[in-house]
Amino acid sequence: MAGGDDEGANCGPWRRRMGPLPLVGKLSGRRALRVRWFDGWRPELDDALQALPEMESCPHELFRLLMANPSPTRKRAALVSDRDGPVSIIGLRRRKRYWQLVTQWITPDAFAPARQGSLVTALESVGAHVRIPGWQGPLPASRLVRDVTAVPVNKVDLKSDFQEYWRQSGQWEFIRKAQRRTEGFAFVVDGDGAAEWTIRGWADKWRDDEHEETVVASDLLVSAGYYQSRGQHHSFLLMDGETPVAGATCFVHGDELISGVFFREREYDRNGVGTRLIELLVEWAAAQGYAKLDLGGWDAYKARWGRQDGTEWWFSICPLPQRLAQEALWWSKGKFRIARGLWRRVAQNA
Repeated sequence: MAGGDDEGANCGPWRRRMGPLPLVGKLSGRRALRVRWFDGWRPELDDALQALPEMESCPHELFRLLMANPSPTRKRAALVSDRDGPVSIIGLRRRKRYWQLVTQWITPDAFAPARQGSLVTALESVGAHVRIPGWQGPLPASRLVRDVTAVPVNKVDLKSDFQEYWRQSGQWEFIRKAQRRTEGFAFVVDGDGAAEWTIRGWADKWRDDEHEETVVASDLLVSAGYYQSRGQHHSFLLMDGETPVAGATCFVHGDELISGVFFREREYDRNGVGTRLIELLVEWAAAQGYAKLDLGGWDAYKARWGRQDGTEWWFSICPLPQRLAQEALWWSKGKFRIARGLWRRVAQNA
């Protein structure tokens, strides 16, 4: 979640372009895997899905809903099979520079339905450049894993004296100031329309971001409704009278809360509404008995709220031909920028 008054778009580190997705099925000789591509959800995929184990945090019903949900960018499904039947269904969403799993940022700790131990092999087989963020545990032993980054994760330990930690980190000063400036504001948990207000506000704010992070907004609305009806998602609002001024969403994952998206009205920045909302969220989560609030990584301000608690891997799976094509493209673009700069200097001095 991009939280507090340091809110950002939560953009990942991926900046490079990728080649086109293969348009035809193929056989992988080493694994004898067949890949069939679908641009829409089909009965064959329903049959295959029923033959695969459900992901713990993303039941088949939700995966199907996400794949069928309209998106501002293209979605595709790769049905990976062998002679024994379905191995995996890899659901992909197009980003400007790469593809991402349709579950990315939408479901906690879920990637794609697959046979036990076959997910990485299935990802290798599709022949696409896929970005994988938030991988827990050992890095996959695959020759196609590239652009690896280890990202420290910050969490608030809700069983500890987190207020004392805030005093030590320097966050307490900002919290006290926000408390004074939001006196009389109301804190609302799971209010009607709260998740939608927050997600739509976040998407509208960052709609022109070059990394297209907000293409997931329509799917976030689907997952928020699905999980919230099952007590596995919470939304939080800070209200100035009848006016919502800041909102946050969180997924429930075991005994932890995982931050989703955050939005605040800019005209309330001087009130510290982002800081106040996170403080109230933490206090509420602790009172409910949750163990930790997972804030994620990347943004330095998160260390003021919680200590580092683990590391996750961010990487891409990219076949060698696409990788070589990308490197050639980066090289040519770099040469073009150098030449353009020299030409401008010559023109200015002429």
